[in-house]
Amino acid sequence: MPPHCQPEARPTPDPVGARRSRRRVAGASIAGLAAAALLLAPASGAAPKAKAAFNVDATLYSFKTLPTYTPATSRLVTKKSTAFDGKVFLAAKRNVPNWQVGPMILNDDAKLVWYKPIDAEMVTDVRPQTYKGKPVITWWQGKNFRGYGEGQGEIYDVNYQHVATVKAGKGRMMDLHEFHITPQGTALIIAYQKGKGDLSKAPGGGPKDGLIQNNYVQEVDIDTGKVLMEWNGAKDIPYSESFNTVPKDGTIPYDWMHMNSVNITEDGNLVVSARATHTYYKINRKTGKLIWKMGGKNSDFKMGKGAGTFFQHDVHQLSPNFWSAYDNAADAVPAAGAKPIVSRGVILKVDEKKKTVTLKKAFKYPKPLLGVSQGNMQTLPGAHEFIGWGGDKQFMTEFDSKGRVVWNAKLNSVLTDTYRAYKAKWHATPTNKPLVDAQAAAGKVTVSMSWNGATEVAKWRVLGGTSADDLSEIGNVSWNDLESAGTFATTATKIKVEALDAKGKVLGTSDVVDAHA
Repeated sequence: MPPHCQPEARPTPDPVGARRSRRRVAGASIAGLAAAALLLAPASGAAPKAKAAFNVDATLYSFKTLPTYTPATSRLVTKKSTAFDGKVFLAAKRNVPNWQVGPMILNDDAKLVWYKPIDAEMVTDVRPQTYKGKPVITWWQGKNFRGYGEGQGEIYDVNYQHVATVKAGKGRMMDLHEFHITPQGTALIIAYQKGKGDLSKAPGGGPKDGLIQNNYVQEVDIDTGKVLMEWNGAKDIPYSESFNTVPKDGTIPYDWMHMNSVNITEDGNLVVSARATHTYYKINRKTGKLIWKMGGKNSDFKMGKGAGTFFQHDVHQLSPNFWSAYDNAADAVPAAGAKPIVSRGVILKVDEKKKTVTLKKAFKYPKPLLGVSQGNMQTLPGAHEFIGWGGDKQFMTEFDSKGRVVWNAKLNSVLTDTYRAYKAKWHATPTNKPLVDAQAAAGKVTVSMSWNGATEVAKWRVLGGTSADDLSEIGNVSWNDLESAGTFATTATKIKVEALDAKGKVLGTSDVVDAHA
C-alpha cells in the first residue's frame, strides 16, 4: 500500500488476523466479539518511549536504572526438567493509547533478559535467526492497520547493534506477518497492497470493480533490496475460494487470502499459509508459479479426518513426509452453550505423490483454549513443540514428544498478547556498560542494577566507599530479572557494580554513581 494511505475507519477485533468470517462459528458470542474489539482495536499514533500513564495494574515493569522502559511482565506457570533450555522471544502487544512496544527476550523462568522500546505502533515476529553465518535477532516494526501492517524488518547482532533493515520492493509495503531470513542471505516477506477486482463471484457477492487487498510473497536480497521473486496470489487464487465475505462497506478492502507465513520446503520451493482460504500453497521459488493447493475449497489433496485446518498460521515442512502448522480452528468465540472449539498445533503426514494428508499428532492446551487469531508452532530438538497461542491468549507452551506440557508461561495482563513466540538458544553481550542506581536511607543503601540483554550474568558484586578510587565489596546479589536489587547496611556514598558469570568471572563493570536520598 502506498505510504499516504490511511487506516480503515472501523477497528477490527483481530489486529493481525483476517477479517472475520462468521461462517466457521455459528452463533458467535456478540458480547465476546465486542469485548475483543475493545481490547484489540488498533492504537492510533506511534508508541512513545516514555512510561505509560495507565500503569496501574502492576502488569508493567518499572525500573530504577531504565526509568523510561515499561515492558509487559510475565510469569512462569510450568517448568519441567525435560524442557528445552533456551530463551523465549516475543513482543507484547497491547492495543491501547500510548502503549510502549518492543522486542523482548525471557529466560526459562519467564524473567526478562532484554527489551528494546521501539517508536512504532506495533512490533511482531521477534526471533533469533542466522544471517551471513552469524546469529542475529530480528523483528518487524511499523504501523498496524485492519489486519495487516506497513513497515520494515530489522536485524540486530548478538551485541544488539543494528545490522540491516529490510523493506518490500516494487513500491509495496512490508506486512507484519512474516520476516524469514534464508541461508542465501535473502528475506522471505509478505506485502499487502490495495487494488481493484471483480467480486461478483466472491462469498457474499460484490461489485465488479470492488476494492481488494492484494497479497504478495516476495524474496528480497537483504544487501541490495532487489526483489528476486514475487508471487501475487490474485493471479492463481479466485475470490470464490475464500471463507471471508465481501465487506458491505465498500471502503474496506476485501482480504480474500490473508497470507500469514512463508517458509522453505525440503525441495527448495516455498510454502505459504493463507488464513482466509484455509489453504497452504506450494510456490516455485524460481518462477513464482503455483505448484499445488492443500486444504480449503479446492484442495489438490485428499484431507484425512482431523487433517484440515481453519484460519491457520505458520506452516512448515519438517521432513520429506511431515509438516506442521498452528490451527486456530475458528475465527470467533462460540456462543454460550455451543460446542467448544479449541486451537491446536498439528503434525501432518503428507504424501505429495499420492496427494493425501493425514493427521499424525495434535497438541492442545490442557484446558480448553481458543486463539481466534495469530499464533505459531515451532519444532524444537527432541521432537518438542513450542506454541504461541496468539489471539487474546497470553500463554506460550512447550510440549514434549508425547504431548505433555513441560514448560508454560503467561503474560500477566489480559489486555496483552503476542503475535508469535519462539524458544531458542541465545548468548549475547551488550556493548554498553551495566547500569546502577543507589538510594541511601537510614544507614542503608538500596542498589538496583541492570545490563540489558546480557545473557551470561549469574550474580552482581556490589562495591562501595566514600571515594571512587577506593571501593570495596559490600555484598552481592543474584541475577533475578532484567533489573536486580539488594539493600546493604553501609554508609558508602559511592557505588559501582560488577556483573559476574556462573564461575565468578567479571563480564562488565558499571560507572561509579553517587548514592542519593
